[in-house]
Amino acid sequence: MLTGLDEQLLAQRFINWVKGYHPSLGDDFIALDGKAVASTTSGGNTSLQNFISVVSAFGHRSGMVYGMKSFENGKGGEPEALRTLVGQLGLSGKVFTMDAMHAKKNF
Repeated sequence: MLTGLDEQLLAQRFINWVKGYHPSLGDDFIALDGKAVASTTSGGNTSLQNFISVVSAFGHRSGMVYGMKSFENGKGGEPEALRTLVGQLGLSGKVFTMDAMHAKKNF
């Protein structure tokens, strides 16, 4: 049943639901993180290795997931996916916590 699911459409609908469910959660700190999805690896331990990952935005105070975005490692990276997710969520004026790999002047 889930094989025909449009994951990007589902993610956008989820984001819209979160905004409508609780538009002002009051989170000043948002955690951004990515995780690889188990059993999605292809290409073994070669330069062609690929796997699916998911990035998410999580409110420190509310404990609520604001949104998620999936990406294929071979076609994109976590920093790009996080920037896209933050843009989709329209989060501004927040403090974002994330892995050191994102420690760049212009996130």
